[in-house]
Amino acid sequence: FWRWHNYITDDWKINSKLTMNIGIRYEYNSSIVDAGGQSRNFDFTRLVLYPAVATPGALNDPSKTLFAPRLGLAWRPFGGNNTVIRMGYGIFYNVNMMNMFMPALAANPPNNININELNTAGNVRIRMATADQASNLAINSEINSADTKRGVGDVQQWNFNIQRMLPGSIVFEIGYMGSKSAHFDSPRTVNPYVPGTTRRVYADWGPIENISLDAAGNYHGLLMKAEKRFSRGLTFIQTYRSEEHTSELQSRQYLVC
Repeated sequence: FWRWHNYITDDWKINSKLTMNIGIRYEYNSSIVDAGGQSRNFDFTRLVLYPAVATPGALNDPSKTLFAPRLGLAWRPFGGNNTVIRMGYGIFYNVNMMNMFMPALAANPPNNININELNTAGNVRIRMATADQASNLAINSEINSADTKRGVGDVQQWNFNIQRMLPGSIVFEIGYMGSKSAHFDSPRTVNPYVPGTTRRVYADWGPIENISLDAAGNYHGLLMKAEKRFSRGLTFIQTYRSEEHTSELQSRQYLVC
């Protein structure tokens, strides 16, 4: 796994009152490959774990469209420095999500056997004393899977801010901040039992812990701040913040035709 990230940025002084900062960033994160061949993903189309045991292979399809534009404006509407209006917008990617990919898939068979068994009343097929005999009882191990398009979550952020110098060396600031996030981790267990039976939807497999990219959210915040500067470096700051968070998970079903 390797990364190639580049960016370009520039400040443009449009006139004596208005300055613009503009830039763009491009990120490429290669396919994840376990050099030791221990990590394996699950293909819901073919219903197999891949790549083959002890065989290194790509576990995801990397995106080639991770562009991240940035724009910022600083405006002094009355000239001078007593009033400044700032605004900005940018797209950011959470590349740290990639760090969760390998540990989950490295826990798949045959490196790890995790048994999750539903027994009918009075018919306990496996106990701690007989756990080493699970392979003889046709009990399927729990496995992990991840979206092959899985890469990094993206966040759009924007803000609008007004700063005003007041009498008495007081700086008053009021601003709005917002963001919209998408394509974040949404772990869930799929392959449940068919209602009323002890047979799973994918009969040849046990529970499947799938890491999809369905998580999303929004944030809106209002910030008010007053800063008073005294002599000898002493500063008093009073802030007030009002926030609203929302999140959502998109429903996804896995079916076999």
